[in-house]
Amino acid sequence: MKDKPAHEILEKLFQTIVKEAETNEKFANEMLEAFSENLAKTNEVADRQEQPASAKKQTKSKEATKDSFDIKAHNPIILYRKMGEDLMRVKLNKVSAANLKKISKHYQLKLTHLTKSKSPTKPDLINAIITFAKNYDAQRKGAAG
Repeated sequence: MKDKPAHEILEKLFQTIVKEAETNEKFANEMLEAFSENLAKTNEVADRQEQPASAKKQTKSKEATKDSFDIKAHNPIILYRKMGEDLMRVKLNKVSAANLKKISKHYQLKLTHLTKSKSPTKPDLINAIITFAKNYDAQRKGAAG
């Protein structure tokens, strides 16, 4: 796969996405939602960059006073369903250990049951969150069908 040029890999990826979206309306809507979220974030960044310097200082001071970590954007079940295990692991690797603990607490994960340590490391936390999401998803699929 590394021998192929990037544009060929991307072409195959997008062809696969389009083919699936043609037959799977739910998938198509999820993809549109994901792109629209990213476009909204890009527009917010562009709007902030166009503000005068004095407005930027005020915005930065307001942002600095609040915790900018969005727990709801890191819902383990939704991440697992939308991204799968591998992409979810990549996303969670970008999150600090303190915020991984916040995710665990917010979604009421019993870390003592999911990790072997009372003070888990970042990889332990990531594995625990992914294990929780996988187990939850498997249970829901089993109950539904």
